[in-house]
Amino acid sequence: MTSINNENFYFPNWHPESWKFCFQKQIPNYKNELSLKYSMNYLKKSEKIVLDQEIIDLKNLYSQAEKGNLFVLQAGDCAETFESCNFDDVKNRIDHLEYLCSLLEENIKKKVVLIGRIAGQYAKPRTEQFEFKNNSKILSYRGDIINSINYSEADRSPDPKRLITAYEKSKQTVNWINKIKKSNLFISHEALLLHYESSLTHYSSFTKDWLDYSAHTLWLGERTREINGAHVEFLKGIGNHIGIKIGPNAKPNEVVELLLLLNPRNSPGKISLITRFGDSPVLENLSEIIFSIQKKQLNVTWISDPMHGNSFKSHTGYKTRNFTNILNELKNTLEIHKKMNSILAGVHLELTYNNVTECTGGECNLQEQDLHLRYETYCDPRLNRSQSIQLINNFSKLYLEHKFFNVVD
Repeated sequence: MTSINNENFYFPNWHPESWKFCFQKQIPNYKNELSLKYSMNYLKKSEKIVLDQEIIDLKNLYSQAEKGNLFVLQAGDCAETFESCNFDDVKNRIDHLEYLCSLLEENIKKKVVLIGRIAGQYAKPRTEQFEFKNNSKILSYRGDIINSINYSEADRSPDPKRLITAYEKSKQTVNWINKIKKSNLFISHEALLLHYESSLTHYSSFTKDWLDYSAHTLWLGERTREINGAHVEFLKGIGNHIGIKIGPNAKPNEVVELLLLLNPRNSPGKISLITRFGDSPVLENLSEIIFSIQKKQLNVTWISDPMHGNSFKSHTGYKTRNFTNILNELKNTLEIHKKMNSILAGVHLELTYNNVTECTGGECNLQEQDLHLRYETYCDPRLNRSQSIQLINNFSKLYLEHKFFNVVD
């Protein structure tokens, strides 16, 4: 079988570790090289987390979403923790995601593809390399795959053994998902820790292509999408579907250049652009980027992430997001796509089944002074159970108003 998107034709010198020769950001400095080598070799010999056919199936579904025939719901925790890898928690997460998926499907009368931020979302980019607490300076927490949330120099030192733990937790999570899921569900995470991703990338005799078997789809973050950077170098050579986070600083010509590099065949279903502009800037930036991509006739699946552009620090000191701002970004994004004769094909959300107090607003009327009650996230604030259900219902009404009809092949 030929690959849907054989990148090696375009990049004959690419290999899973060619990223090591490129400009690097957000890559931890491991002090124990022997331990790192051992962990990477362990991963290279390990069983695949996802399968070839599943990766291909998801790309085909994205190509249909691109035409408006399907809708994508990508959602889950901001950052998984090793502690959350237990059967009950995984089941509760999957049950909530599947409920939201079925609710959205029923509301908009369209097939919804469910992609979880699960079974591998253990690494987080950080704006600041260090944290300051009690007049002391220490490395920032970067996710359980890299270091510990505990505040000590030893706990915050990047530990290569955590690569193995992350793999084993991800594999176990997928095994549980396959037993409890009621419908098709795909897994995703940010392609941030390249030691991990490259170690789980192998040449597929099935697709005649390199595939990253850590997840069905991965995304390129806002902080790591430099055209000459290590993360772009890695992602350009794999056959998986790739998401690209696009924020308010993105320039149309830069986005076009990224698309030409990461999808040289211009294959449908290969790339989704996940826009995260914030409530106000979305109106100024998105139209120009859509116009540039339409002018070049490039195939992309448009996804809205209304979470990451709407974060702010509350007067009580907690990082939070407001429900109204989140919904407004979705509303503005829908209006722009309709105006540009483009198709919004999905949403990307950070949420939990728990009744946490991390985002303000919504029908539960959470105020800034309530955030401390159940603020449980290790990184970014998530919509709680009632807020996520309300958002799906409110978004569905907006989506139907804009009448994104199916496109005939």
